[in-house]
Amino acid sequence: MVCTLGCRKASFVSPSRRSTQDSAWIPLVVHVGKPLRDAEARVFVDDTEVTDPMGIIRRRNSGVGGKYDYIATLHLSNLDSGRHDIEVHFERSNGTTKRSTWFDYAPRPCRVEATVTDTDGEPISARVVVTDMAGNHINLTGPDAAEADPQGRDDFISSFLVNGGLGHTLLDTGSYRLIATRGIHDEITIAEIECTSGFIEVSFTLSEGVPRDPDWLSADFHLHSGLSADSFIPEQIRYESVESSGLDLVVLTDHNYINDPAVPLAQLYANHVAGLPGTEARMGYTDPDDEDDELSYGHLNAFPLSDGESLPETNTEAQPEPQLQAFRERQELDPYEGNSSVILQLNHPRGIQFSADANPESGHAMYDNIGLQAHLDFDALEVVNRFSWELYQDVRLDWFSLLNQGSAITGTGNSDSHALEVEQIGFPVNLVQCPREVQEIDVECLVDAVQQGRVTVSNGPLVSLSLEMDGVAAGIGDLIAGDEGTATIRVQAASWVPVHEVRLVQGGETVFVTPLEADRDELGRLDIEVSAEVTLSSDSWIVAEAGWPIDDDAPEDRNLSLGDYATVAQGHVPLGFSNPIYVDADSDGTWQP
Repeated sequence: MVCTLGCRKASFVSPSRRSTQDSAWIPLVVHVGKPLRDAEARVFVDDTEVTDPMGIIRRRNSGVGGKYDYIATLHLSNLDSGRHDIEVHFERSNGTTKRSTWFDYAPRPCRVEATVTDTDGEPISARVVVTDMAGNHINLTGPDAAEADPQGRDDFISSFLVNGGLGHTLLDTGSYRLIATRGIHDEITIAEIECTSGFIEVSFTLSEGVPRDPDWLSADFHLHSGLSADSFIPEQIRYESVESSGLDLVVLTDHNYINDPAVPLAQLYANHVAGLPGTEARMGYTDPDDEDDELSYGHLNAFPLSDGESLPETNTEAQPEPQLQAFRERQELDPYEGNSSVILQLNHPRGIQFSADANPESGHAMYDNIGLQAHLDFDALEVVNRFSWELYQDVRLDWFSLLNQGSAITGTGNSDSHALEVEQIGFPVNLVQCPREVQEIDVECLVDAVQQGRVTVSNGPLVSLSLEMDGVAAGIGDLIAGDEGTATIRVQAASWVPVHEVRLVQGGETVFVTPLEADRDELGRLDIEVSAEVTLSSDSWIVAEAGWPIDDDAPEDRNLSLGDYATVAQGHVPLGFSNPIYVDADSDGTWQP
């Protein structure tokens, strides 16, 4: 390729100049100057246009350079071995700026083609995890992965996506274990292969491990795309990962930006996951004399949002009330599809654990920064963020404290995914008491169910709870009158999900615990009900939990303790919980714990 006037060669991050690529695809990342932030990009490899229609230009996090990036997906596996020239044209009304480089392609010698179907033989989307025979994850990224994602989230990817039943990857010669997975409701399927040079076909059939209840939809309320400044995942890969998650609904919550996922999902897939637009807003302020000096004492999610009005000002210093009220007023002025109610969720209030091997960090930890405040007008509290068992143990106690102070706030759990693998979509997931419809969501039902606490949370064990008093039955989110009754807890799990115990919590105290691991059917699946007596002297609440023992640390060797669960749900320990049933013990018609 001849580089015409205006070409520049120093801006490619991935593929880097003169690099040798060997993977099936890579993120195409090119630094661009601010003047190009509104340009349209076209990509050419060896003079053939290969433009990703979902490529974006956005500003990266100031902590990793603050530059503008063009981010797209570049598929390599159909290229011949040898040198390839790549050129990106950034087109504006006043002209075209061109950037070029070249790379060598030496593909890994074994191409694995995977097909995934359901038990009726219909093709479905899924994720396939690749390990060696000892269970160690295999890195499928190219040589520039660490530079392409300076946040370090996707510098190691050990899975590939199968969309619409078909997917592929490239491997070195050797023996491998492949695990096809599609979320917590489905069984996993395992294939062991011997890779030599050439082509291998592998077929997977995924069956339901826990039947999906048509009256409960599965949702992730905290998800980022490449338009968040600290995310480096290409949009095409982002939405392919959504489609392979097994979820019914995702809420896209890019930082201080409204992005509607329904549009790209509808463009890419016929029977797609539903999507709602929201935002993750920073609570804090910016120094007026130094725009890079930002204080963030917390993050909130707001959804669903229309994009007609600007987002509320975040310069609230240490006073969150005006910002919360501003979001509610905005929804009244600019309702989403006629829905004038907005869900406000407080995210990761005790900080964030960025990887399973790292200690939690205190960034954006509102309860650390301004204290636990029960009067704040949030609808939901993110009790589980990503895979952090340590932070769950802390925020769980915060949630219980709020409930005991009379704040009937809904507990949620979300992936907070910025990447393909380290924060996996659907781990954990919210099960919301609203009917499931392909591509369509009853937004009014969703908002009402979340605000009323008709939600359970799971990264494997699915938990339901009911309470009977004086012949009257109540479910989660309900208020029931009486001082004595029987709680019934149902726990379900697919065969690959270990569940060590089930617990009943009353007013913040664990009042019932029983082990569960042995109670499996012949296929290894769990579906069991246990009962516990409830006696109260004053107004209170009950919550059911199941999974790893609550007082234990996460296991040091997850593979040894959790088996294939640790391979599929990296960093997690099994966890499921219900939202409360509220009990009016003195039967005076009010709930005052």
